[in-house]
Amino acid sequence: MWGGEGAANEPNGVFPDHDVYNPKTDQWRQLARLPTPIHRVTGAAFIDGIIYIPGGGTAQGGSSGSTIFQVYRPDMRCD
Repeated sequence: MWGGEGAANEPNGVFPDHDVYNPKTDQWRQLARLPTPIHRVTGAAFIDGIIYIPGGGTAQGGSSGSTIFQVYRPDMRCD
């Protein structure tokens, strides 16, 4: 899970947070911040340990139609 809007203490009001849930341990883990904070992502892919994030809103209240395309390697593996 990543991003979101309503962050009063972040530029443009968008969260850079990235968290992952492990159902085996029933725990959440905070990962490194996103390179560019976004919200309203309408699709993403996780391929060979890399997350591909097309679009998303880069400002609070904005649409999800930005042209940004992030490629992000989280600091964990899913086994």
